[in-house]
Amino acid sequence: MVTPDLEAIQDNAQLKVDLRKAQEACEKLSSQLTESEAAREQLEKAAEENTEEATVARKAREMTLQVKKDKCGKASSIKKNAFCKFAKCFAVPNRTRPT
Repeated sequence: MVTPDLEAIQDNAQLKVDLRKAQEACEKLSSQLTESEAAREQLEKAAEENTEEATVARKAREMTLQVKKDKCGKASSIKKNAFCKFAKCFAVPNRTRPT
């Protein structure tokens, strides 16, 4: 009959404990990885939405500036035309000198 080696039994038990700890650590890391990937996806989605919002805001600003520029141009043209009409009312006609 073979007697079990006490040291081998202890080593085997320690290896089982170490294996269980390693498996638990692996499960924990896998869970953390899954959570991190989900957070990354959410951040990417938020960044994409912010990029789209920034693009819309930029286009709206450009359109607003163009409208203001057009209004200023029209107002300037109207003022210029009004001034010219006003100036014509008070313009002294060219007189020729008698010779």
